[in-house]
Amino acid sequence: MEIEKNDLEKFKKLGIQNILELSIIAPVKYFDYQIKNYIPSKMEGVFDVKIKDVFKSKKLLRATAYSFNLQKEIEIIFFKYSRYHESLLQKEERLYFYGKVEQKFLKIQLIQPKKISKSKIDKIYPSYKITIRSDIFRRLIERYVSKENL
Repeated sequence: MEIEKNDLEKFKKLGIQNILELSIIAPVKYFDYQIKNYIPSKMEGVFDVKIKDVFKSKKLLRATAYSFNLQKEIEIIFFKYSRYHESLLQKEERLYFYGKVEQKFLKIQLIQPKKISKSKIDKIYPSYKITIRSDIFRRLIERYVSKENL
C-alpha cells in the first residue's frame, strides 16, 4: 500500500520511513480502563461513581461519591482546581474516573483522578512515547498496519 502524501509528513515527524517501521513502534505503557470490583490500595483503576456532595475551599475541591463498582463511598479530591473541575463535579452526576486508590483515615480516596469518557470504558489503550498526538498515531496504525500491508 502506498503512503498518502499528507501522512508522509507524520511519518517524518515519527522518524520512520515505511509501514513496517510504524508497526514495530512499541507502547511504553498501557491504560486499563476495565471496571473491576476490587482495586488494591496504591493501584490505578476505573471508578463508576455518582457524586453525592461537593465541598470547596480555597485550594481544595472535595467530593463524596458512591462507587458502583466498589459498592462503597469514596472521596474525590482535586488540589488547585479550576472551573473545569467545578463543572465536572455536579451533584447526582454519574461519571467515570481513572486514578490511583489511596486509603486514608478509613476512607477510600482518589486524588487528582482523570475523567474517562463512556466510550473508553472496558478497553485497554496503549500509550506511546511519540512526537505526534496519540489520536493521529492511532489513525495511522488503523489505516496502514494490516496483514496485507506487511
